[in-house]
Amino acid sequence: MKINARVELESIYSALDNEVNSHNNECNACGSCCDFGKFDHILFTSIPEVEYVIDSVVIPENGFVAGQCPFHDGKTCSIHKYRTLGCRVFYCNQGYKKDCAPDIYEKYYRMIKDLAFRYEIDWEYKPFLESISDFLIKGKLK
Repeated sequence: MKINARVELESIYSALDNEVNSHNNECNACGSCCDFGKFDHILFTSIPEVEYVIDSVVIPENGFVAGQCPFHDGKTCSIHKYRTLGCRVFYCNQGYKKDCAPDIYEKYYRMIKDLAFRYEIDWEYKPFLESISDFLIKGKLK
């Protein structure tokens, strides 16, 4: 990922975190958000976000459990600083999930998509675990 795109994505994430935190969501570190199967949820993400993760952390080559994030470390996220939009928006708080999360998600999704086009980064939006697996198998995205 180009350095300017990375800096801009980090700025988007910072603004997102501030907006989400303004809703007083507290994380109880239960790890439920990382267990996609438990919530019958698929975490979708974009190429710029996956590139950001890949450029920032070591990707585990084994230990993938169907429906669970490979970066879940007990009760915490081992890549919390580098987590994707979907991870940053998701909280167990039911009122927030219904009332605020969809609008916040759409707002920042558009910002990330605009960033991808400005920096000529391929745009593909697919399940996070699939993207990580593709990278491990092919050594590249897309």
